[in-house]
Order: sequence, then C-alpha cells, then structure tokens
Amino acid sequence: MSFINKTSSSAAATAAALKPCVICKGESCFVIPGIASSQCFCLLHYYSTGKHNDYGPKNNKKAGRTKNKKTSLLVENERLKKQLPNVQELFAEAFVELRTEVGEASARA
Repeated sequence: MSFINKTSSSAAATAAALKPCVICKGESCFVIPGIASSQCFCLLHYYSTGKHNDYGPKNNKKAGRTKNKKTSLLVENERLKKQLPNVQELFAEAFVELRTEVGEASARA
C-alpha cells in the first residue's frame, strides 16, 4: 500500500476540498483516484470495506509474476490521527468478542 502524506500548505487546500466518506458521509482521510471520479473513505470504511486490499502491490504467485495495483493516497494525516483511536477500539472489541466465541465453540466441541 502506498501512502503519500501531504504536509505543505497545498495539503490544507486538498483537505478542505476532500469529499466526505462515500459510506458514512464523515470526514475522509483516504482518496482512491479514479478515471471518472475519486472515492473518499474515512479510516474505518477504508479498512472495513476491504479497500485497503484492493490497492498497492500484490504478488500473484499462481501466474508467476507481480501485478501492480492502483495506489491509494493518505491525504489528511491529522484526520487519520483523530479517527485512529476510535477505530482501534472498535477492532479491539471485535477481536475480544471473536476470541470469546471461538473459545466457547472449542469448549462445546
């Protein structure tokens, strides 16, 4: 996955021009460039929709070659820093619940 962190004055203009997240309409921090239009995602939806898997280099071992994928851009680092604690907490809670469910299923088996 390739990130470009913009910190110049043009980054402030870019951040102000960012569209909201295409899913929740909240503040976006990732832009996925497109031919017709770009898609913007907040941190949660960038990872929970699997968009992070769609972008960046990927090895295609079956074909014996490397396939280059598109690039996603991290365009607003301050928004990312603001969103990160909530997303980490959400994924931590999901992990604890999953671990509990797996433990209960193992005990029944």
